[in-house]
Amino acid sequence: MSHEWGNYPENFTPKMYWGARAILERDSGGPGKALYLLPDRQSFERLDGSQRDQDAFFDWINTKALPELRRLARENRFYEWSDLATIQSEDGAFLCQATPKGSYGEYLYIGCWEVEQQSTITKLMLRTQLQHGHTLNNLLAFGPGQDCEIFKADKFYPGDVVIYVPDVALNHIPLDRPITDQEEFSDVLSNCYTGQDFIDECHGDTEKAERLFCYCDWQHPSSAVDELADDGEES
Repeated sequence: MSHEWGNYPENFTPKMYWGARAILERDSGGPGKALYLLPDRQSFERLDGSQRDQDAFFDWINTKALPELRRLARENRFYEWSDLATIQSEDGAFLCQATPKGSYGEYLYIGCWEVEQQSTITKLMLRTQLQHGHTLNNLLAFGPGQDCEIFKADKFYPGDVVIYVPDVALNHIPLDRPITDQEEFSDVLSNCYTGQDFIDECHGDTEKAERLFCYCDWQHPSSAVDELADDGEES
């Protein structure tokens, strides 16, 4: 599919992309310009992902990205080639970039795409994806723990990256269905531990937090921290 109407990303091919060449016209009601989209000056492609992913993508474009671009146009922010606007969704999943290129403010070349995902996921990203109806099994790679099923990252990541989910059966964590009940949603999120949660449990001791992460294979970090202390005394 042609990308001539938009602002296509460099260096990678996104799973979803929407682009447009919008018209910028002087707004009679103010000093800035109004932004208009034409149906035959838009393009869209989806190489991967579900209809739900596509709906979430366009919902963000229509409710967040385009209103922000229209606001910037009213402030007359698009004229030089270097007048590049970058907008990203709160969870980091979608990105929009827009520039007038060499049109001297007559057109705005817009590109929106799904960001290339990393092997990790933050707590905020996890929350947002679950709210959009995704299941935990589609977001985290669950595997065997100590006679149970858990999620455990490949290594310890400090910060807001989700690195551990304890025994899913014991904690009544659904893996294969959307979570729509608000109380259940809160309970599930409270069981998705980040690197910072481990650090907080160890009162800021990052080295101890990493040992605690390695030790956990079914239980909550708050329970395992005492077991880790007992093991240390015995050794």
